[in-house]
Amino acid sequence: MKRRIKLIVAATAGLVITANAASPVIAYGHNNKNNYGGNITDIYNGSGMNGNPQTGGALPADVLDWENTGASGYQNEWQADHMLDITTSVNNKMGWVIMDLGEDYNVDDMHLWNGGQIGTGAMKDFNLYFSAEGAGAIIPATQGPTGGNDADDYTFGVAAWTQVGGTETLGDGTGATGTGGGKLADGVFSLGGATARYVALEMMSRHNGNVDPANGRIGFAEAGFVVSPVPEPSSTALLGLGGLALIFRRRK
Repeated sequence: MKRRIKLIVAATAGLVITANAASPVIAYGHNNKNNYGGNITDIYNGSGMNGNPQTGGALPADVLDWENTGASGYQNEWQADHMLDITTSVNNKMGWVIMDLGEDYNVDDMHLWNGGQIGTGAMKDFNLYFSAEGAGAIIPATQGPTGGNDADDYTFGVAAWTQVGGTETLGDGTGATGTGGGKLADGVFSLGGATARYVALEMMSRHNGNVDPANGRIGFAEAGFVVSPVPEPSSTALLGLGGLALIFRRRK
């Protein structure tokens, strides 16, 4: 008598993960002065976008359908009213922002819309970082100084933060137009499904080239993310087995 093991592949219910659009729930930066009506909250509250939640609407479920309508212009963009001095700041940056997604997600892509005022404060080059919940990233106590001559520095070159690739470049705000007549994202940047709660930008340059911290602003308009839930531990264990059902059948 011989015993044979027959392997049958079966679909495992409840393990399908779909992509979702997400906005940060809060953000922290080097400066958060309310400059002419725009501050750091504007990069995540949907202001100036189609389906603006600030006017009773709702952003589309798919971040690919998000469009910047330009409503109120700079009043719905983050334009920090002071920059860091690149000769003394850590890694020679002009500014920075940490965006908190509220919990860990598997983050596929980040979509960014730049500011409309290219001649004053639109970010150009940046370094992209992420950190998972519990990794030890230090999160500021406030969203940033509100004084026009104040700016806090931050160090991303520590173990809690992982940099994604090299320096990235965000378009100048003159990108493609969507079906609704608004502006599509000026840049889409992959995080490769990294597990992250915090996504950060180390802002290295502006489109107008100005580096004078006493005479300029830096920021952007909006951020959106393509994410999927992090599987629960039980689901992860099943996925580790390949979602296979082993059926043993004794044959004579």
